[in-house]
Amino acid sequence: MSRRGNCWDNAVVESFFNLLKRERIRRRKYKTREEARRDVFDYIEFFYNPQRKHARNGMLSPIAFEQQQKLKLQGVYQTRGYSLLHVVAHEIGHAFLREFDLPILGPEEAIADDFATVYVYFIFPDRAADIVAARAAQNLADRERSDPFSEYLDDEKRAGRSVCLLYGLDPERYAAFPSRFNIPDDDAAACRDFAPEVARGWRLQLATRTMPENARVTEVHLRADDLPLTEFLSESTFRDDLYTLLARIDWHSTITLSFEECDGSAEWSRNDRTIRVCDTYVARFEAQLNP
Repeated sequence: MSRRGNCWDNAVVESFFNLLKRERIRRRKYKTREEARRDVFDYIEFFYNPQRKHARNGMLSPIAFEQQQKLKLQGVYQTRGYSLLHVVAHEIGHAFLREFDLPILGPEEAIADDFATVYVYFIFPDRAADIVAARAAQNLADRERSDPFSEYLDDEKRAGRSVCLLYGLDPERYAAFPSRFNIPDDDAAACRDFAPEVARGWRLQLATRTMPENARVTEVHLRADDLPLTEFLSESTFRDDLYTLLARIDWHSTITLSFEECDGSAEWSRNDRTIRVCDTYVARFEAQLNP
């Protein structure tokens, strides 16, 4: 039923019943309720949903329109979603360093970047190339320059570092990276040289701090404000990937990943053990990766 004073709540249902009456049940007389129920079921399941075209759906049936939207979401996931996975892994790197009181032996932002690339390689080896490439593309689109005393690398260097690191972790699997990203031969050799050492360091740190296989996870929460972004976040593959990134680590207290309506980027807050991602930051990804 409609909310008080808002007739538009009933508009869709009234439109459907108008079509049902006009196209199926008008001038029909049913002998029993069961006969009427079967006829209405036949109209909905075998005509209205799979066949009947709707002008507001671009002359697609409801089922065809739903499939189109799923493909659209999948395409969005493979652009901003992949880049966002690397961003979340980066913030998990900050959380990992702080929650387990690991020594910070260099600029923390660069350390978290390396963690993100190595971690997505460990967790999603078959998709790591797409994840890192999407993040590198977003960095190159930003092209922010750092001042001489900043702990941040220039975006161009951040992109190059993540690409180089992933290539060096598995040169055979990612053999296309040198030509794809124009990595000179000497630099490619350097990538192959240092990346295994970086990976070994993180592997040792993660070895005693990851959840046993099939263990019950109780310390991870996902949360999202009611935003246009929520439809994208509710896409099952993306939601499951985010959960996997967080749940692989054996946190000693609850960690929350929160997508919020705010003007900013992404950050780890140790005070309330929350990774926050602003909706404007995600929107910027879409604009940069889908020009």
